[in-house]
Amino acid sequence: MEPSIIMNYKDYFPYDSYRKQQKQVIKDIYNGVSKQKNVLFVAPNGTGKTIDNLAATLPVAIDNNLKVIYLCRTHQQSGRVIDEIKKINKKIRANSKDEKTNIRPISAVSIRGRSEMCLHRTIKKLKGSPADIMNVCADLRKNRNCRYYNTMIQRKTQMNQRLAEISNRSIDAQDLIKFCKVNKYCPYFFAKLMLRDVRVIVCNYLWIFHPNIRETFVEGADLQLEDTILIMDECHNLPNIATDIESTRLTLYAIEQSLKDLEYGRATREMQSSVKIWEDIIKFLKRKVRKKELELDKKEVLKNYMQKAKFKSTMELKNFLNDLEEYGNAIYEEKLQSGTAAIDFISGIVQFTRKLIEVIDDRRFFFAATPKTTKRGNKKVHIELVCLDPRILTQDIFDLCYSSVSCSGTIHPESFTLLMGLDNTTKLLSTLEIRSPFPKRNLKVIITDGVNTRLRNRTQNTYESMIN
Repeated sequence: MEPSIIMNYKDYFPYDSYRKQQKQVIKDIYNGVSKQKNVLFVAPNGTGKTIDNLAATLPVAIDNNLKVIYLCRTHQQSGRVIDEIKKINKKIRANSKDEKTNIRPISAVSIRGRSEMCLHRTIKKLKGSPADIMNVCADLRKNRNCRYYNTMIQRKTQMNQRLAEISNRSIDAQDLIKFCKVNKYCPYFFAKLMLRDVRVIVCNYLWIFHPNIRETFVEGADLQLEDTILIMDECHNLPNIATDIESTRLTLYAIEQSLKDLEYGRATREMQSSVKIWEDIIKFLKRKVRKKELELDKKEVLKNYMQKAKFKSTMELKNFLNDLEEYGNAIYEEKLQSGTAAIDFISGIVQFTRKLIEVIDDRRFFFAATPKTTKRGNKKVHIELVCLDPRILTQDIFDLCYSSVSCSGTIHPESFTLLMGLDNTTKLLSTLEIRSPFPKRNLKVIITDGVNTRLRNRTQNTYESMIN
């Protein structure tokens, strides 16, 4: 109803006045989310997209006992969301003192990956995949070699009191890390304990769109996607994120390290030989590849591999991969037990081969041998399966969640809709396009000849040339 809508968004809008079109935008997002639609919100920078999203979605979340999952690409963007929630809470507390409202402050936490939140020096030094870091972390905890996790167990009563106190607040990941460092807690696991109680979780896209990470995340937060409102900040990044997650590659370095691990674990000659065949295939392709990637036939490459490895059927290959994975896990576990901060290269070969079998007839995956020139001028080649269709990951997410808001200032609505599969879910789609509220005369365009903004060129001289 119109009166309740106005009351709701006013309660969660912390500023004294609205920018042009802002009040209507919040109401339109609210209407879309309350009707469980997917909302596409296109607006330029400076229009207040963050607070628009929060003011519109929080009333719906509270009324329906939902969580808001705010997905951001950078730490800076995550911090901005927490800052806006703090401003909302300041207004709520002020109104509460004046007995104008009985609305409670919003609890929120921004979280990062394990490697970014961990205080343990072993994890901080480890340069491996998220799976490697997770395994090393598990070994440290299992053998009681992490004092931060041990403190949480040993001082459980005190820790739970601190958890109850902080779970009623809105806290950024960096501040949470500082809090945990003072109290000798593990920031990552402390944050995971907070997830069940807070209303808003601010995190990276991978926490929702990477299947393995999502499984752990929703279990730890004790939630279902059906009970979440997803907000995707800078959603123009989503197509690349989704295709990167579904893509996989195999490098000579990974194979070489896997062979060393198999030799270390005294694997059979047959097992080592079957892995080495991938090395032979890539070295052969290296001689054929020039400056551009070379498209490969998935069936032809897999057939070639199976013939050389003497696998008579795909099922026989799958059984070998299961054995290889089990053997690799045993080697990895043995290295961890010996105190070695190992990286699991063998699982990468297993996952790549399984993916090749899985998508053998799927035209949404491009298979290629790709060259790369190192800093020293040497040519390297790897083979990769590149996902061409982000809908493989995104469409089900948009279908499962209670509602979603995808916002950006640089997307074409129709193209994004088709690319993400928003036109093919069980939900209706609501599209909002907002023009810049600022006059054109405020726009200043500066063209500086000869400026290169690559990271290595971002020096004092570069900035001075831009200013001068």
